[in-house]
Amino acid sequence: MWNLLDVSIPWEKDLFDFLRLLDEKHSLVFPHFGNWKEVFSLLSQHLFSTPEECNSFEHCLQASSFDQAYQHFASYSIIAGGSESDKKAYHEFFTELMQKHFKEKGISFDGIRFKLYMYWCRKEI
Repeated sequence: MWNLLDVSIPWEKDLFDFLRLLDEKHSLVFPHFGNWKEVFSLLSQHLFSTPEECNSFEHCLQASSFDQAYQHFASYSIIAGGSESDKKAYHEFFTELMQKHFKEKGISFDGIRFKLYMYWCRKEI
C-alpha cells in the first residue's frame, strides 16, 4: 500500500516535488519512481510475484493548522531521520509553501489530501 500526496492540488504537488528530491538524494524507492516494481521483485527473492493489479482510493487527513501539517510531514522518515541541513531546508520550504499557497491568498488550511494505492501479488510456492 502506498499513501501519496494528491499532486493534482498545487501546494501538494510542490511539496511532493521537494520530498521526491530528498528521496532520490537518499536512493529511496517509491511508486513515483518507475522502477519500484523491479526493486520489489528483486528484494522478494521469488517469494512473491511482481505486483499485478492496483486499486486506488482518496483520503483526507484532517489538519486544521499549518503547524499540524508541518508536524505531519516532519514525521516522515526522510525528514525526521535526515540531516540537520535537510530539516532546515524542509522548514524553510514549508514556510514559503504555506505563505505562497495560503497566507498570501487569505485561504484557510483544511487538510491534506492523499491517494492510496493498494497493489497485490501472488505468493510463489
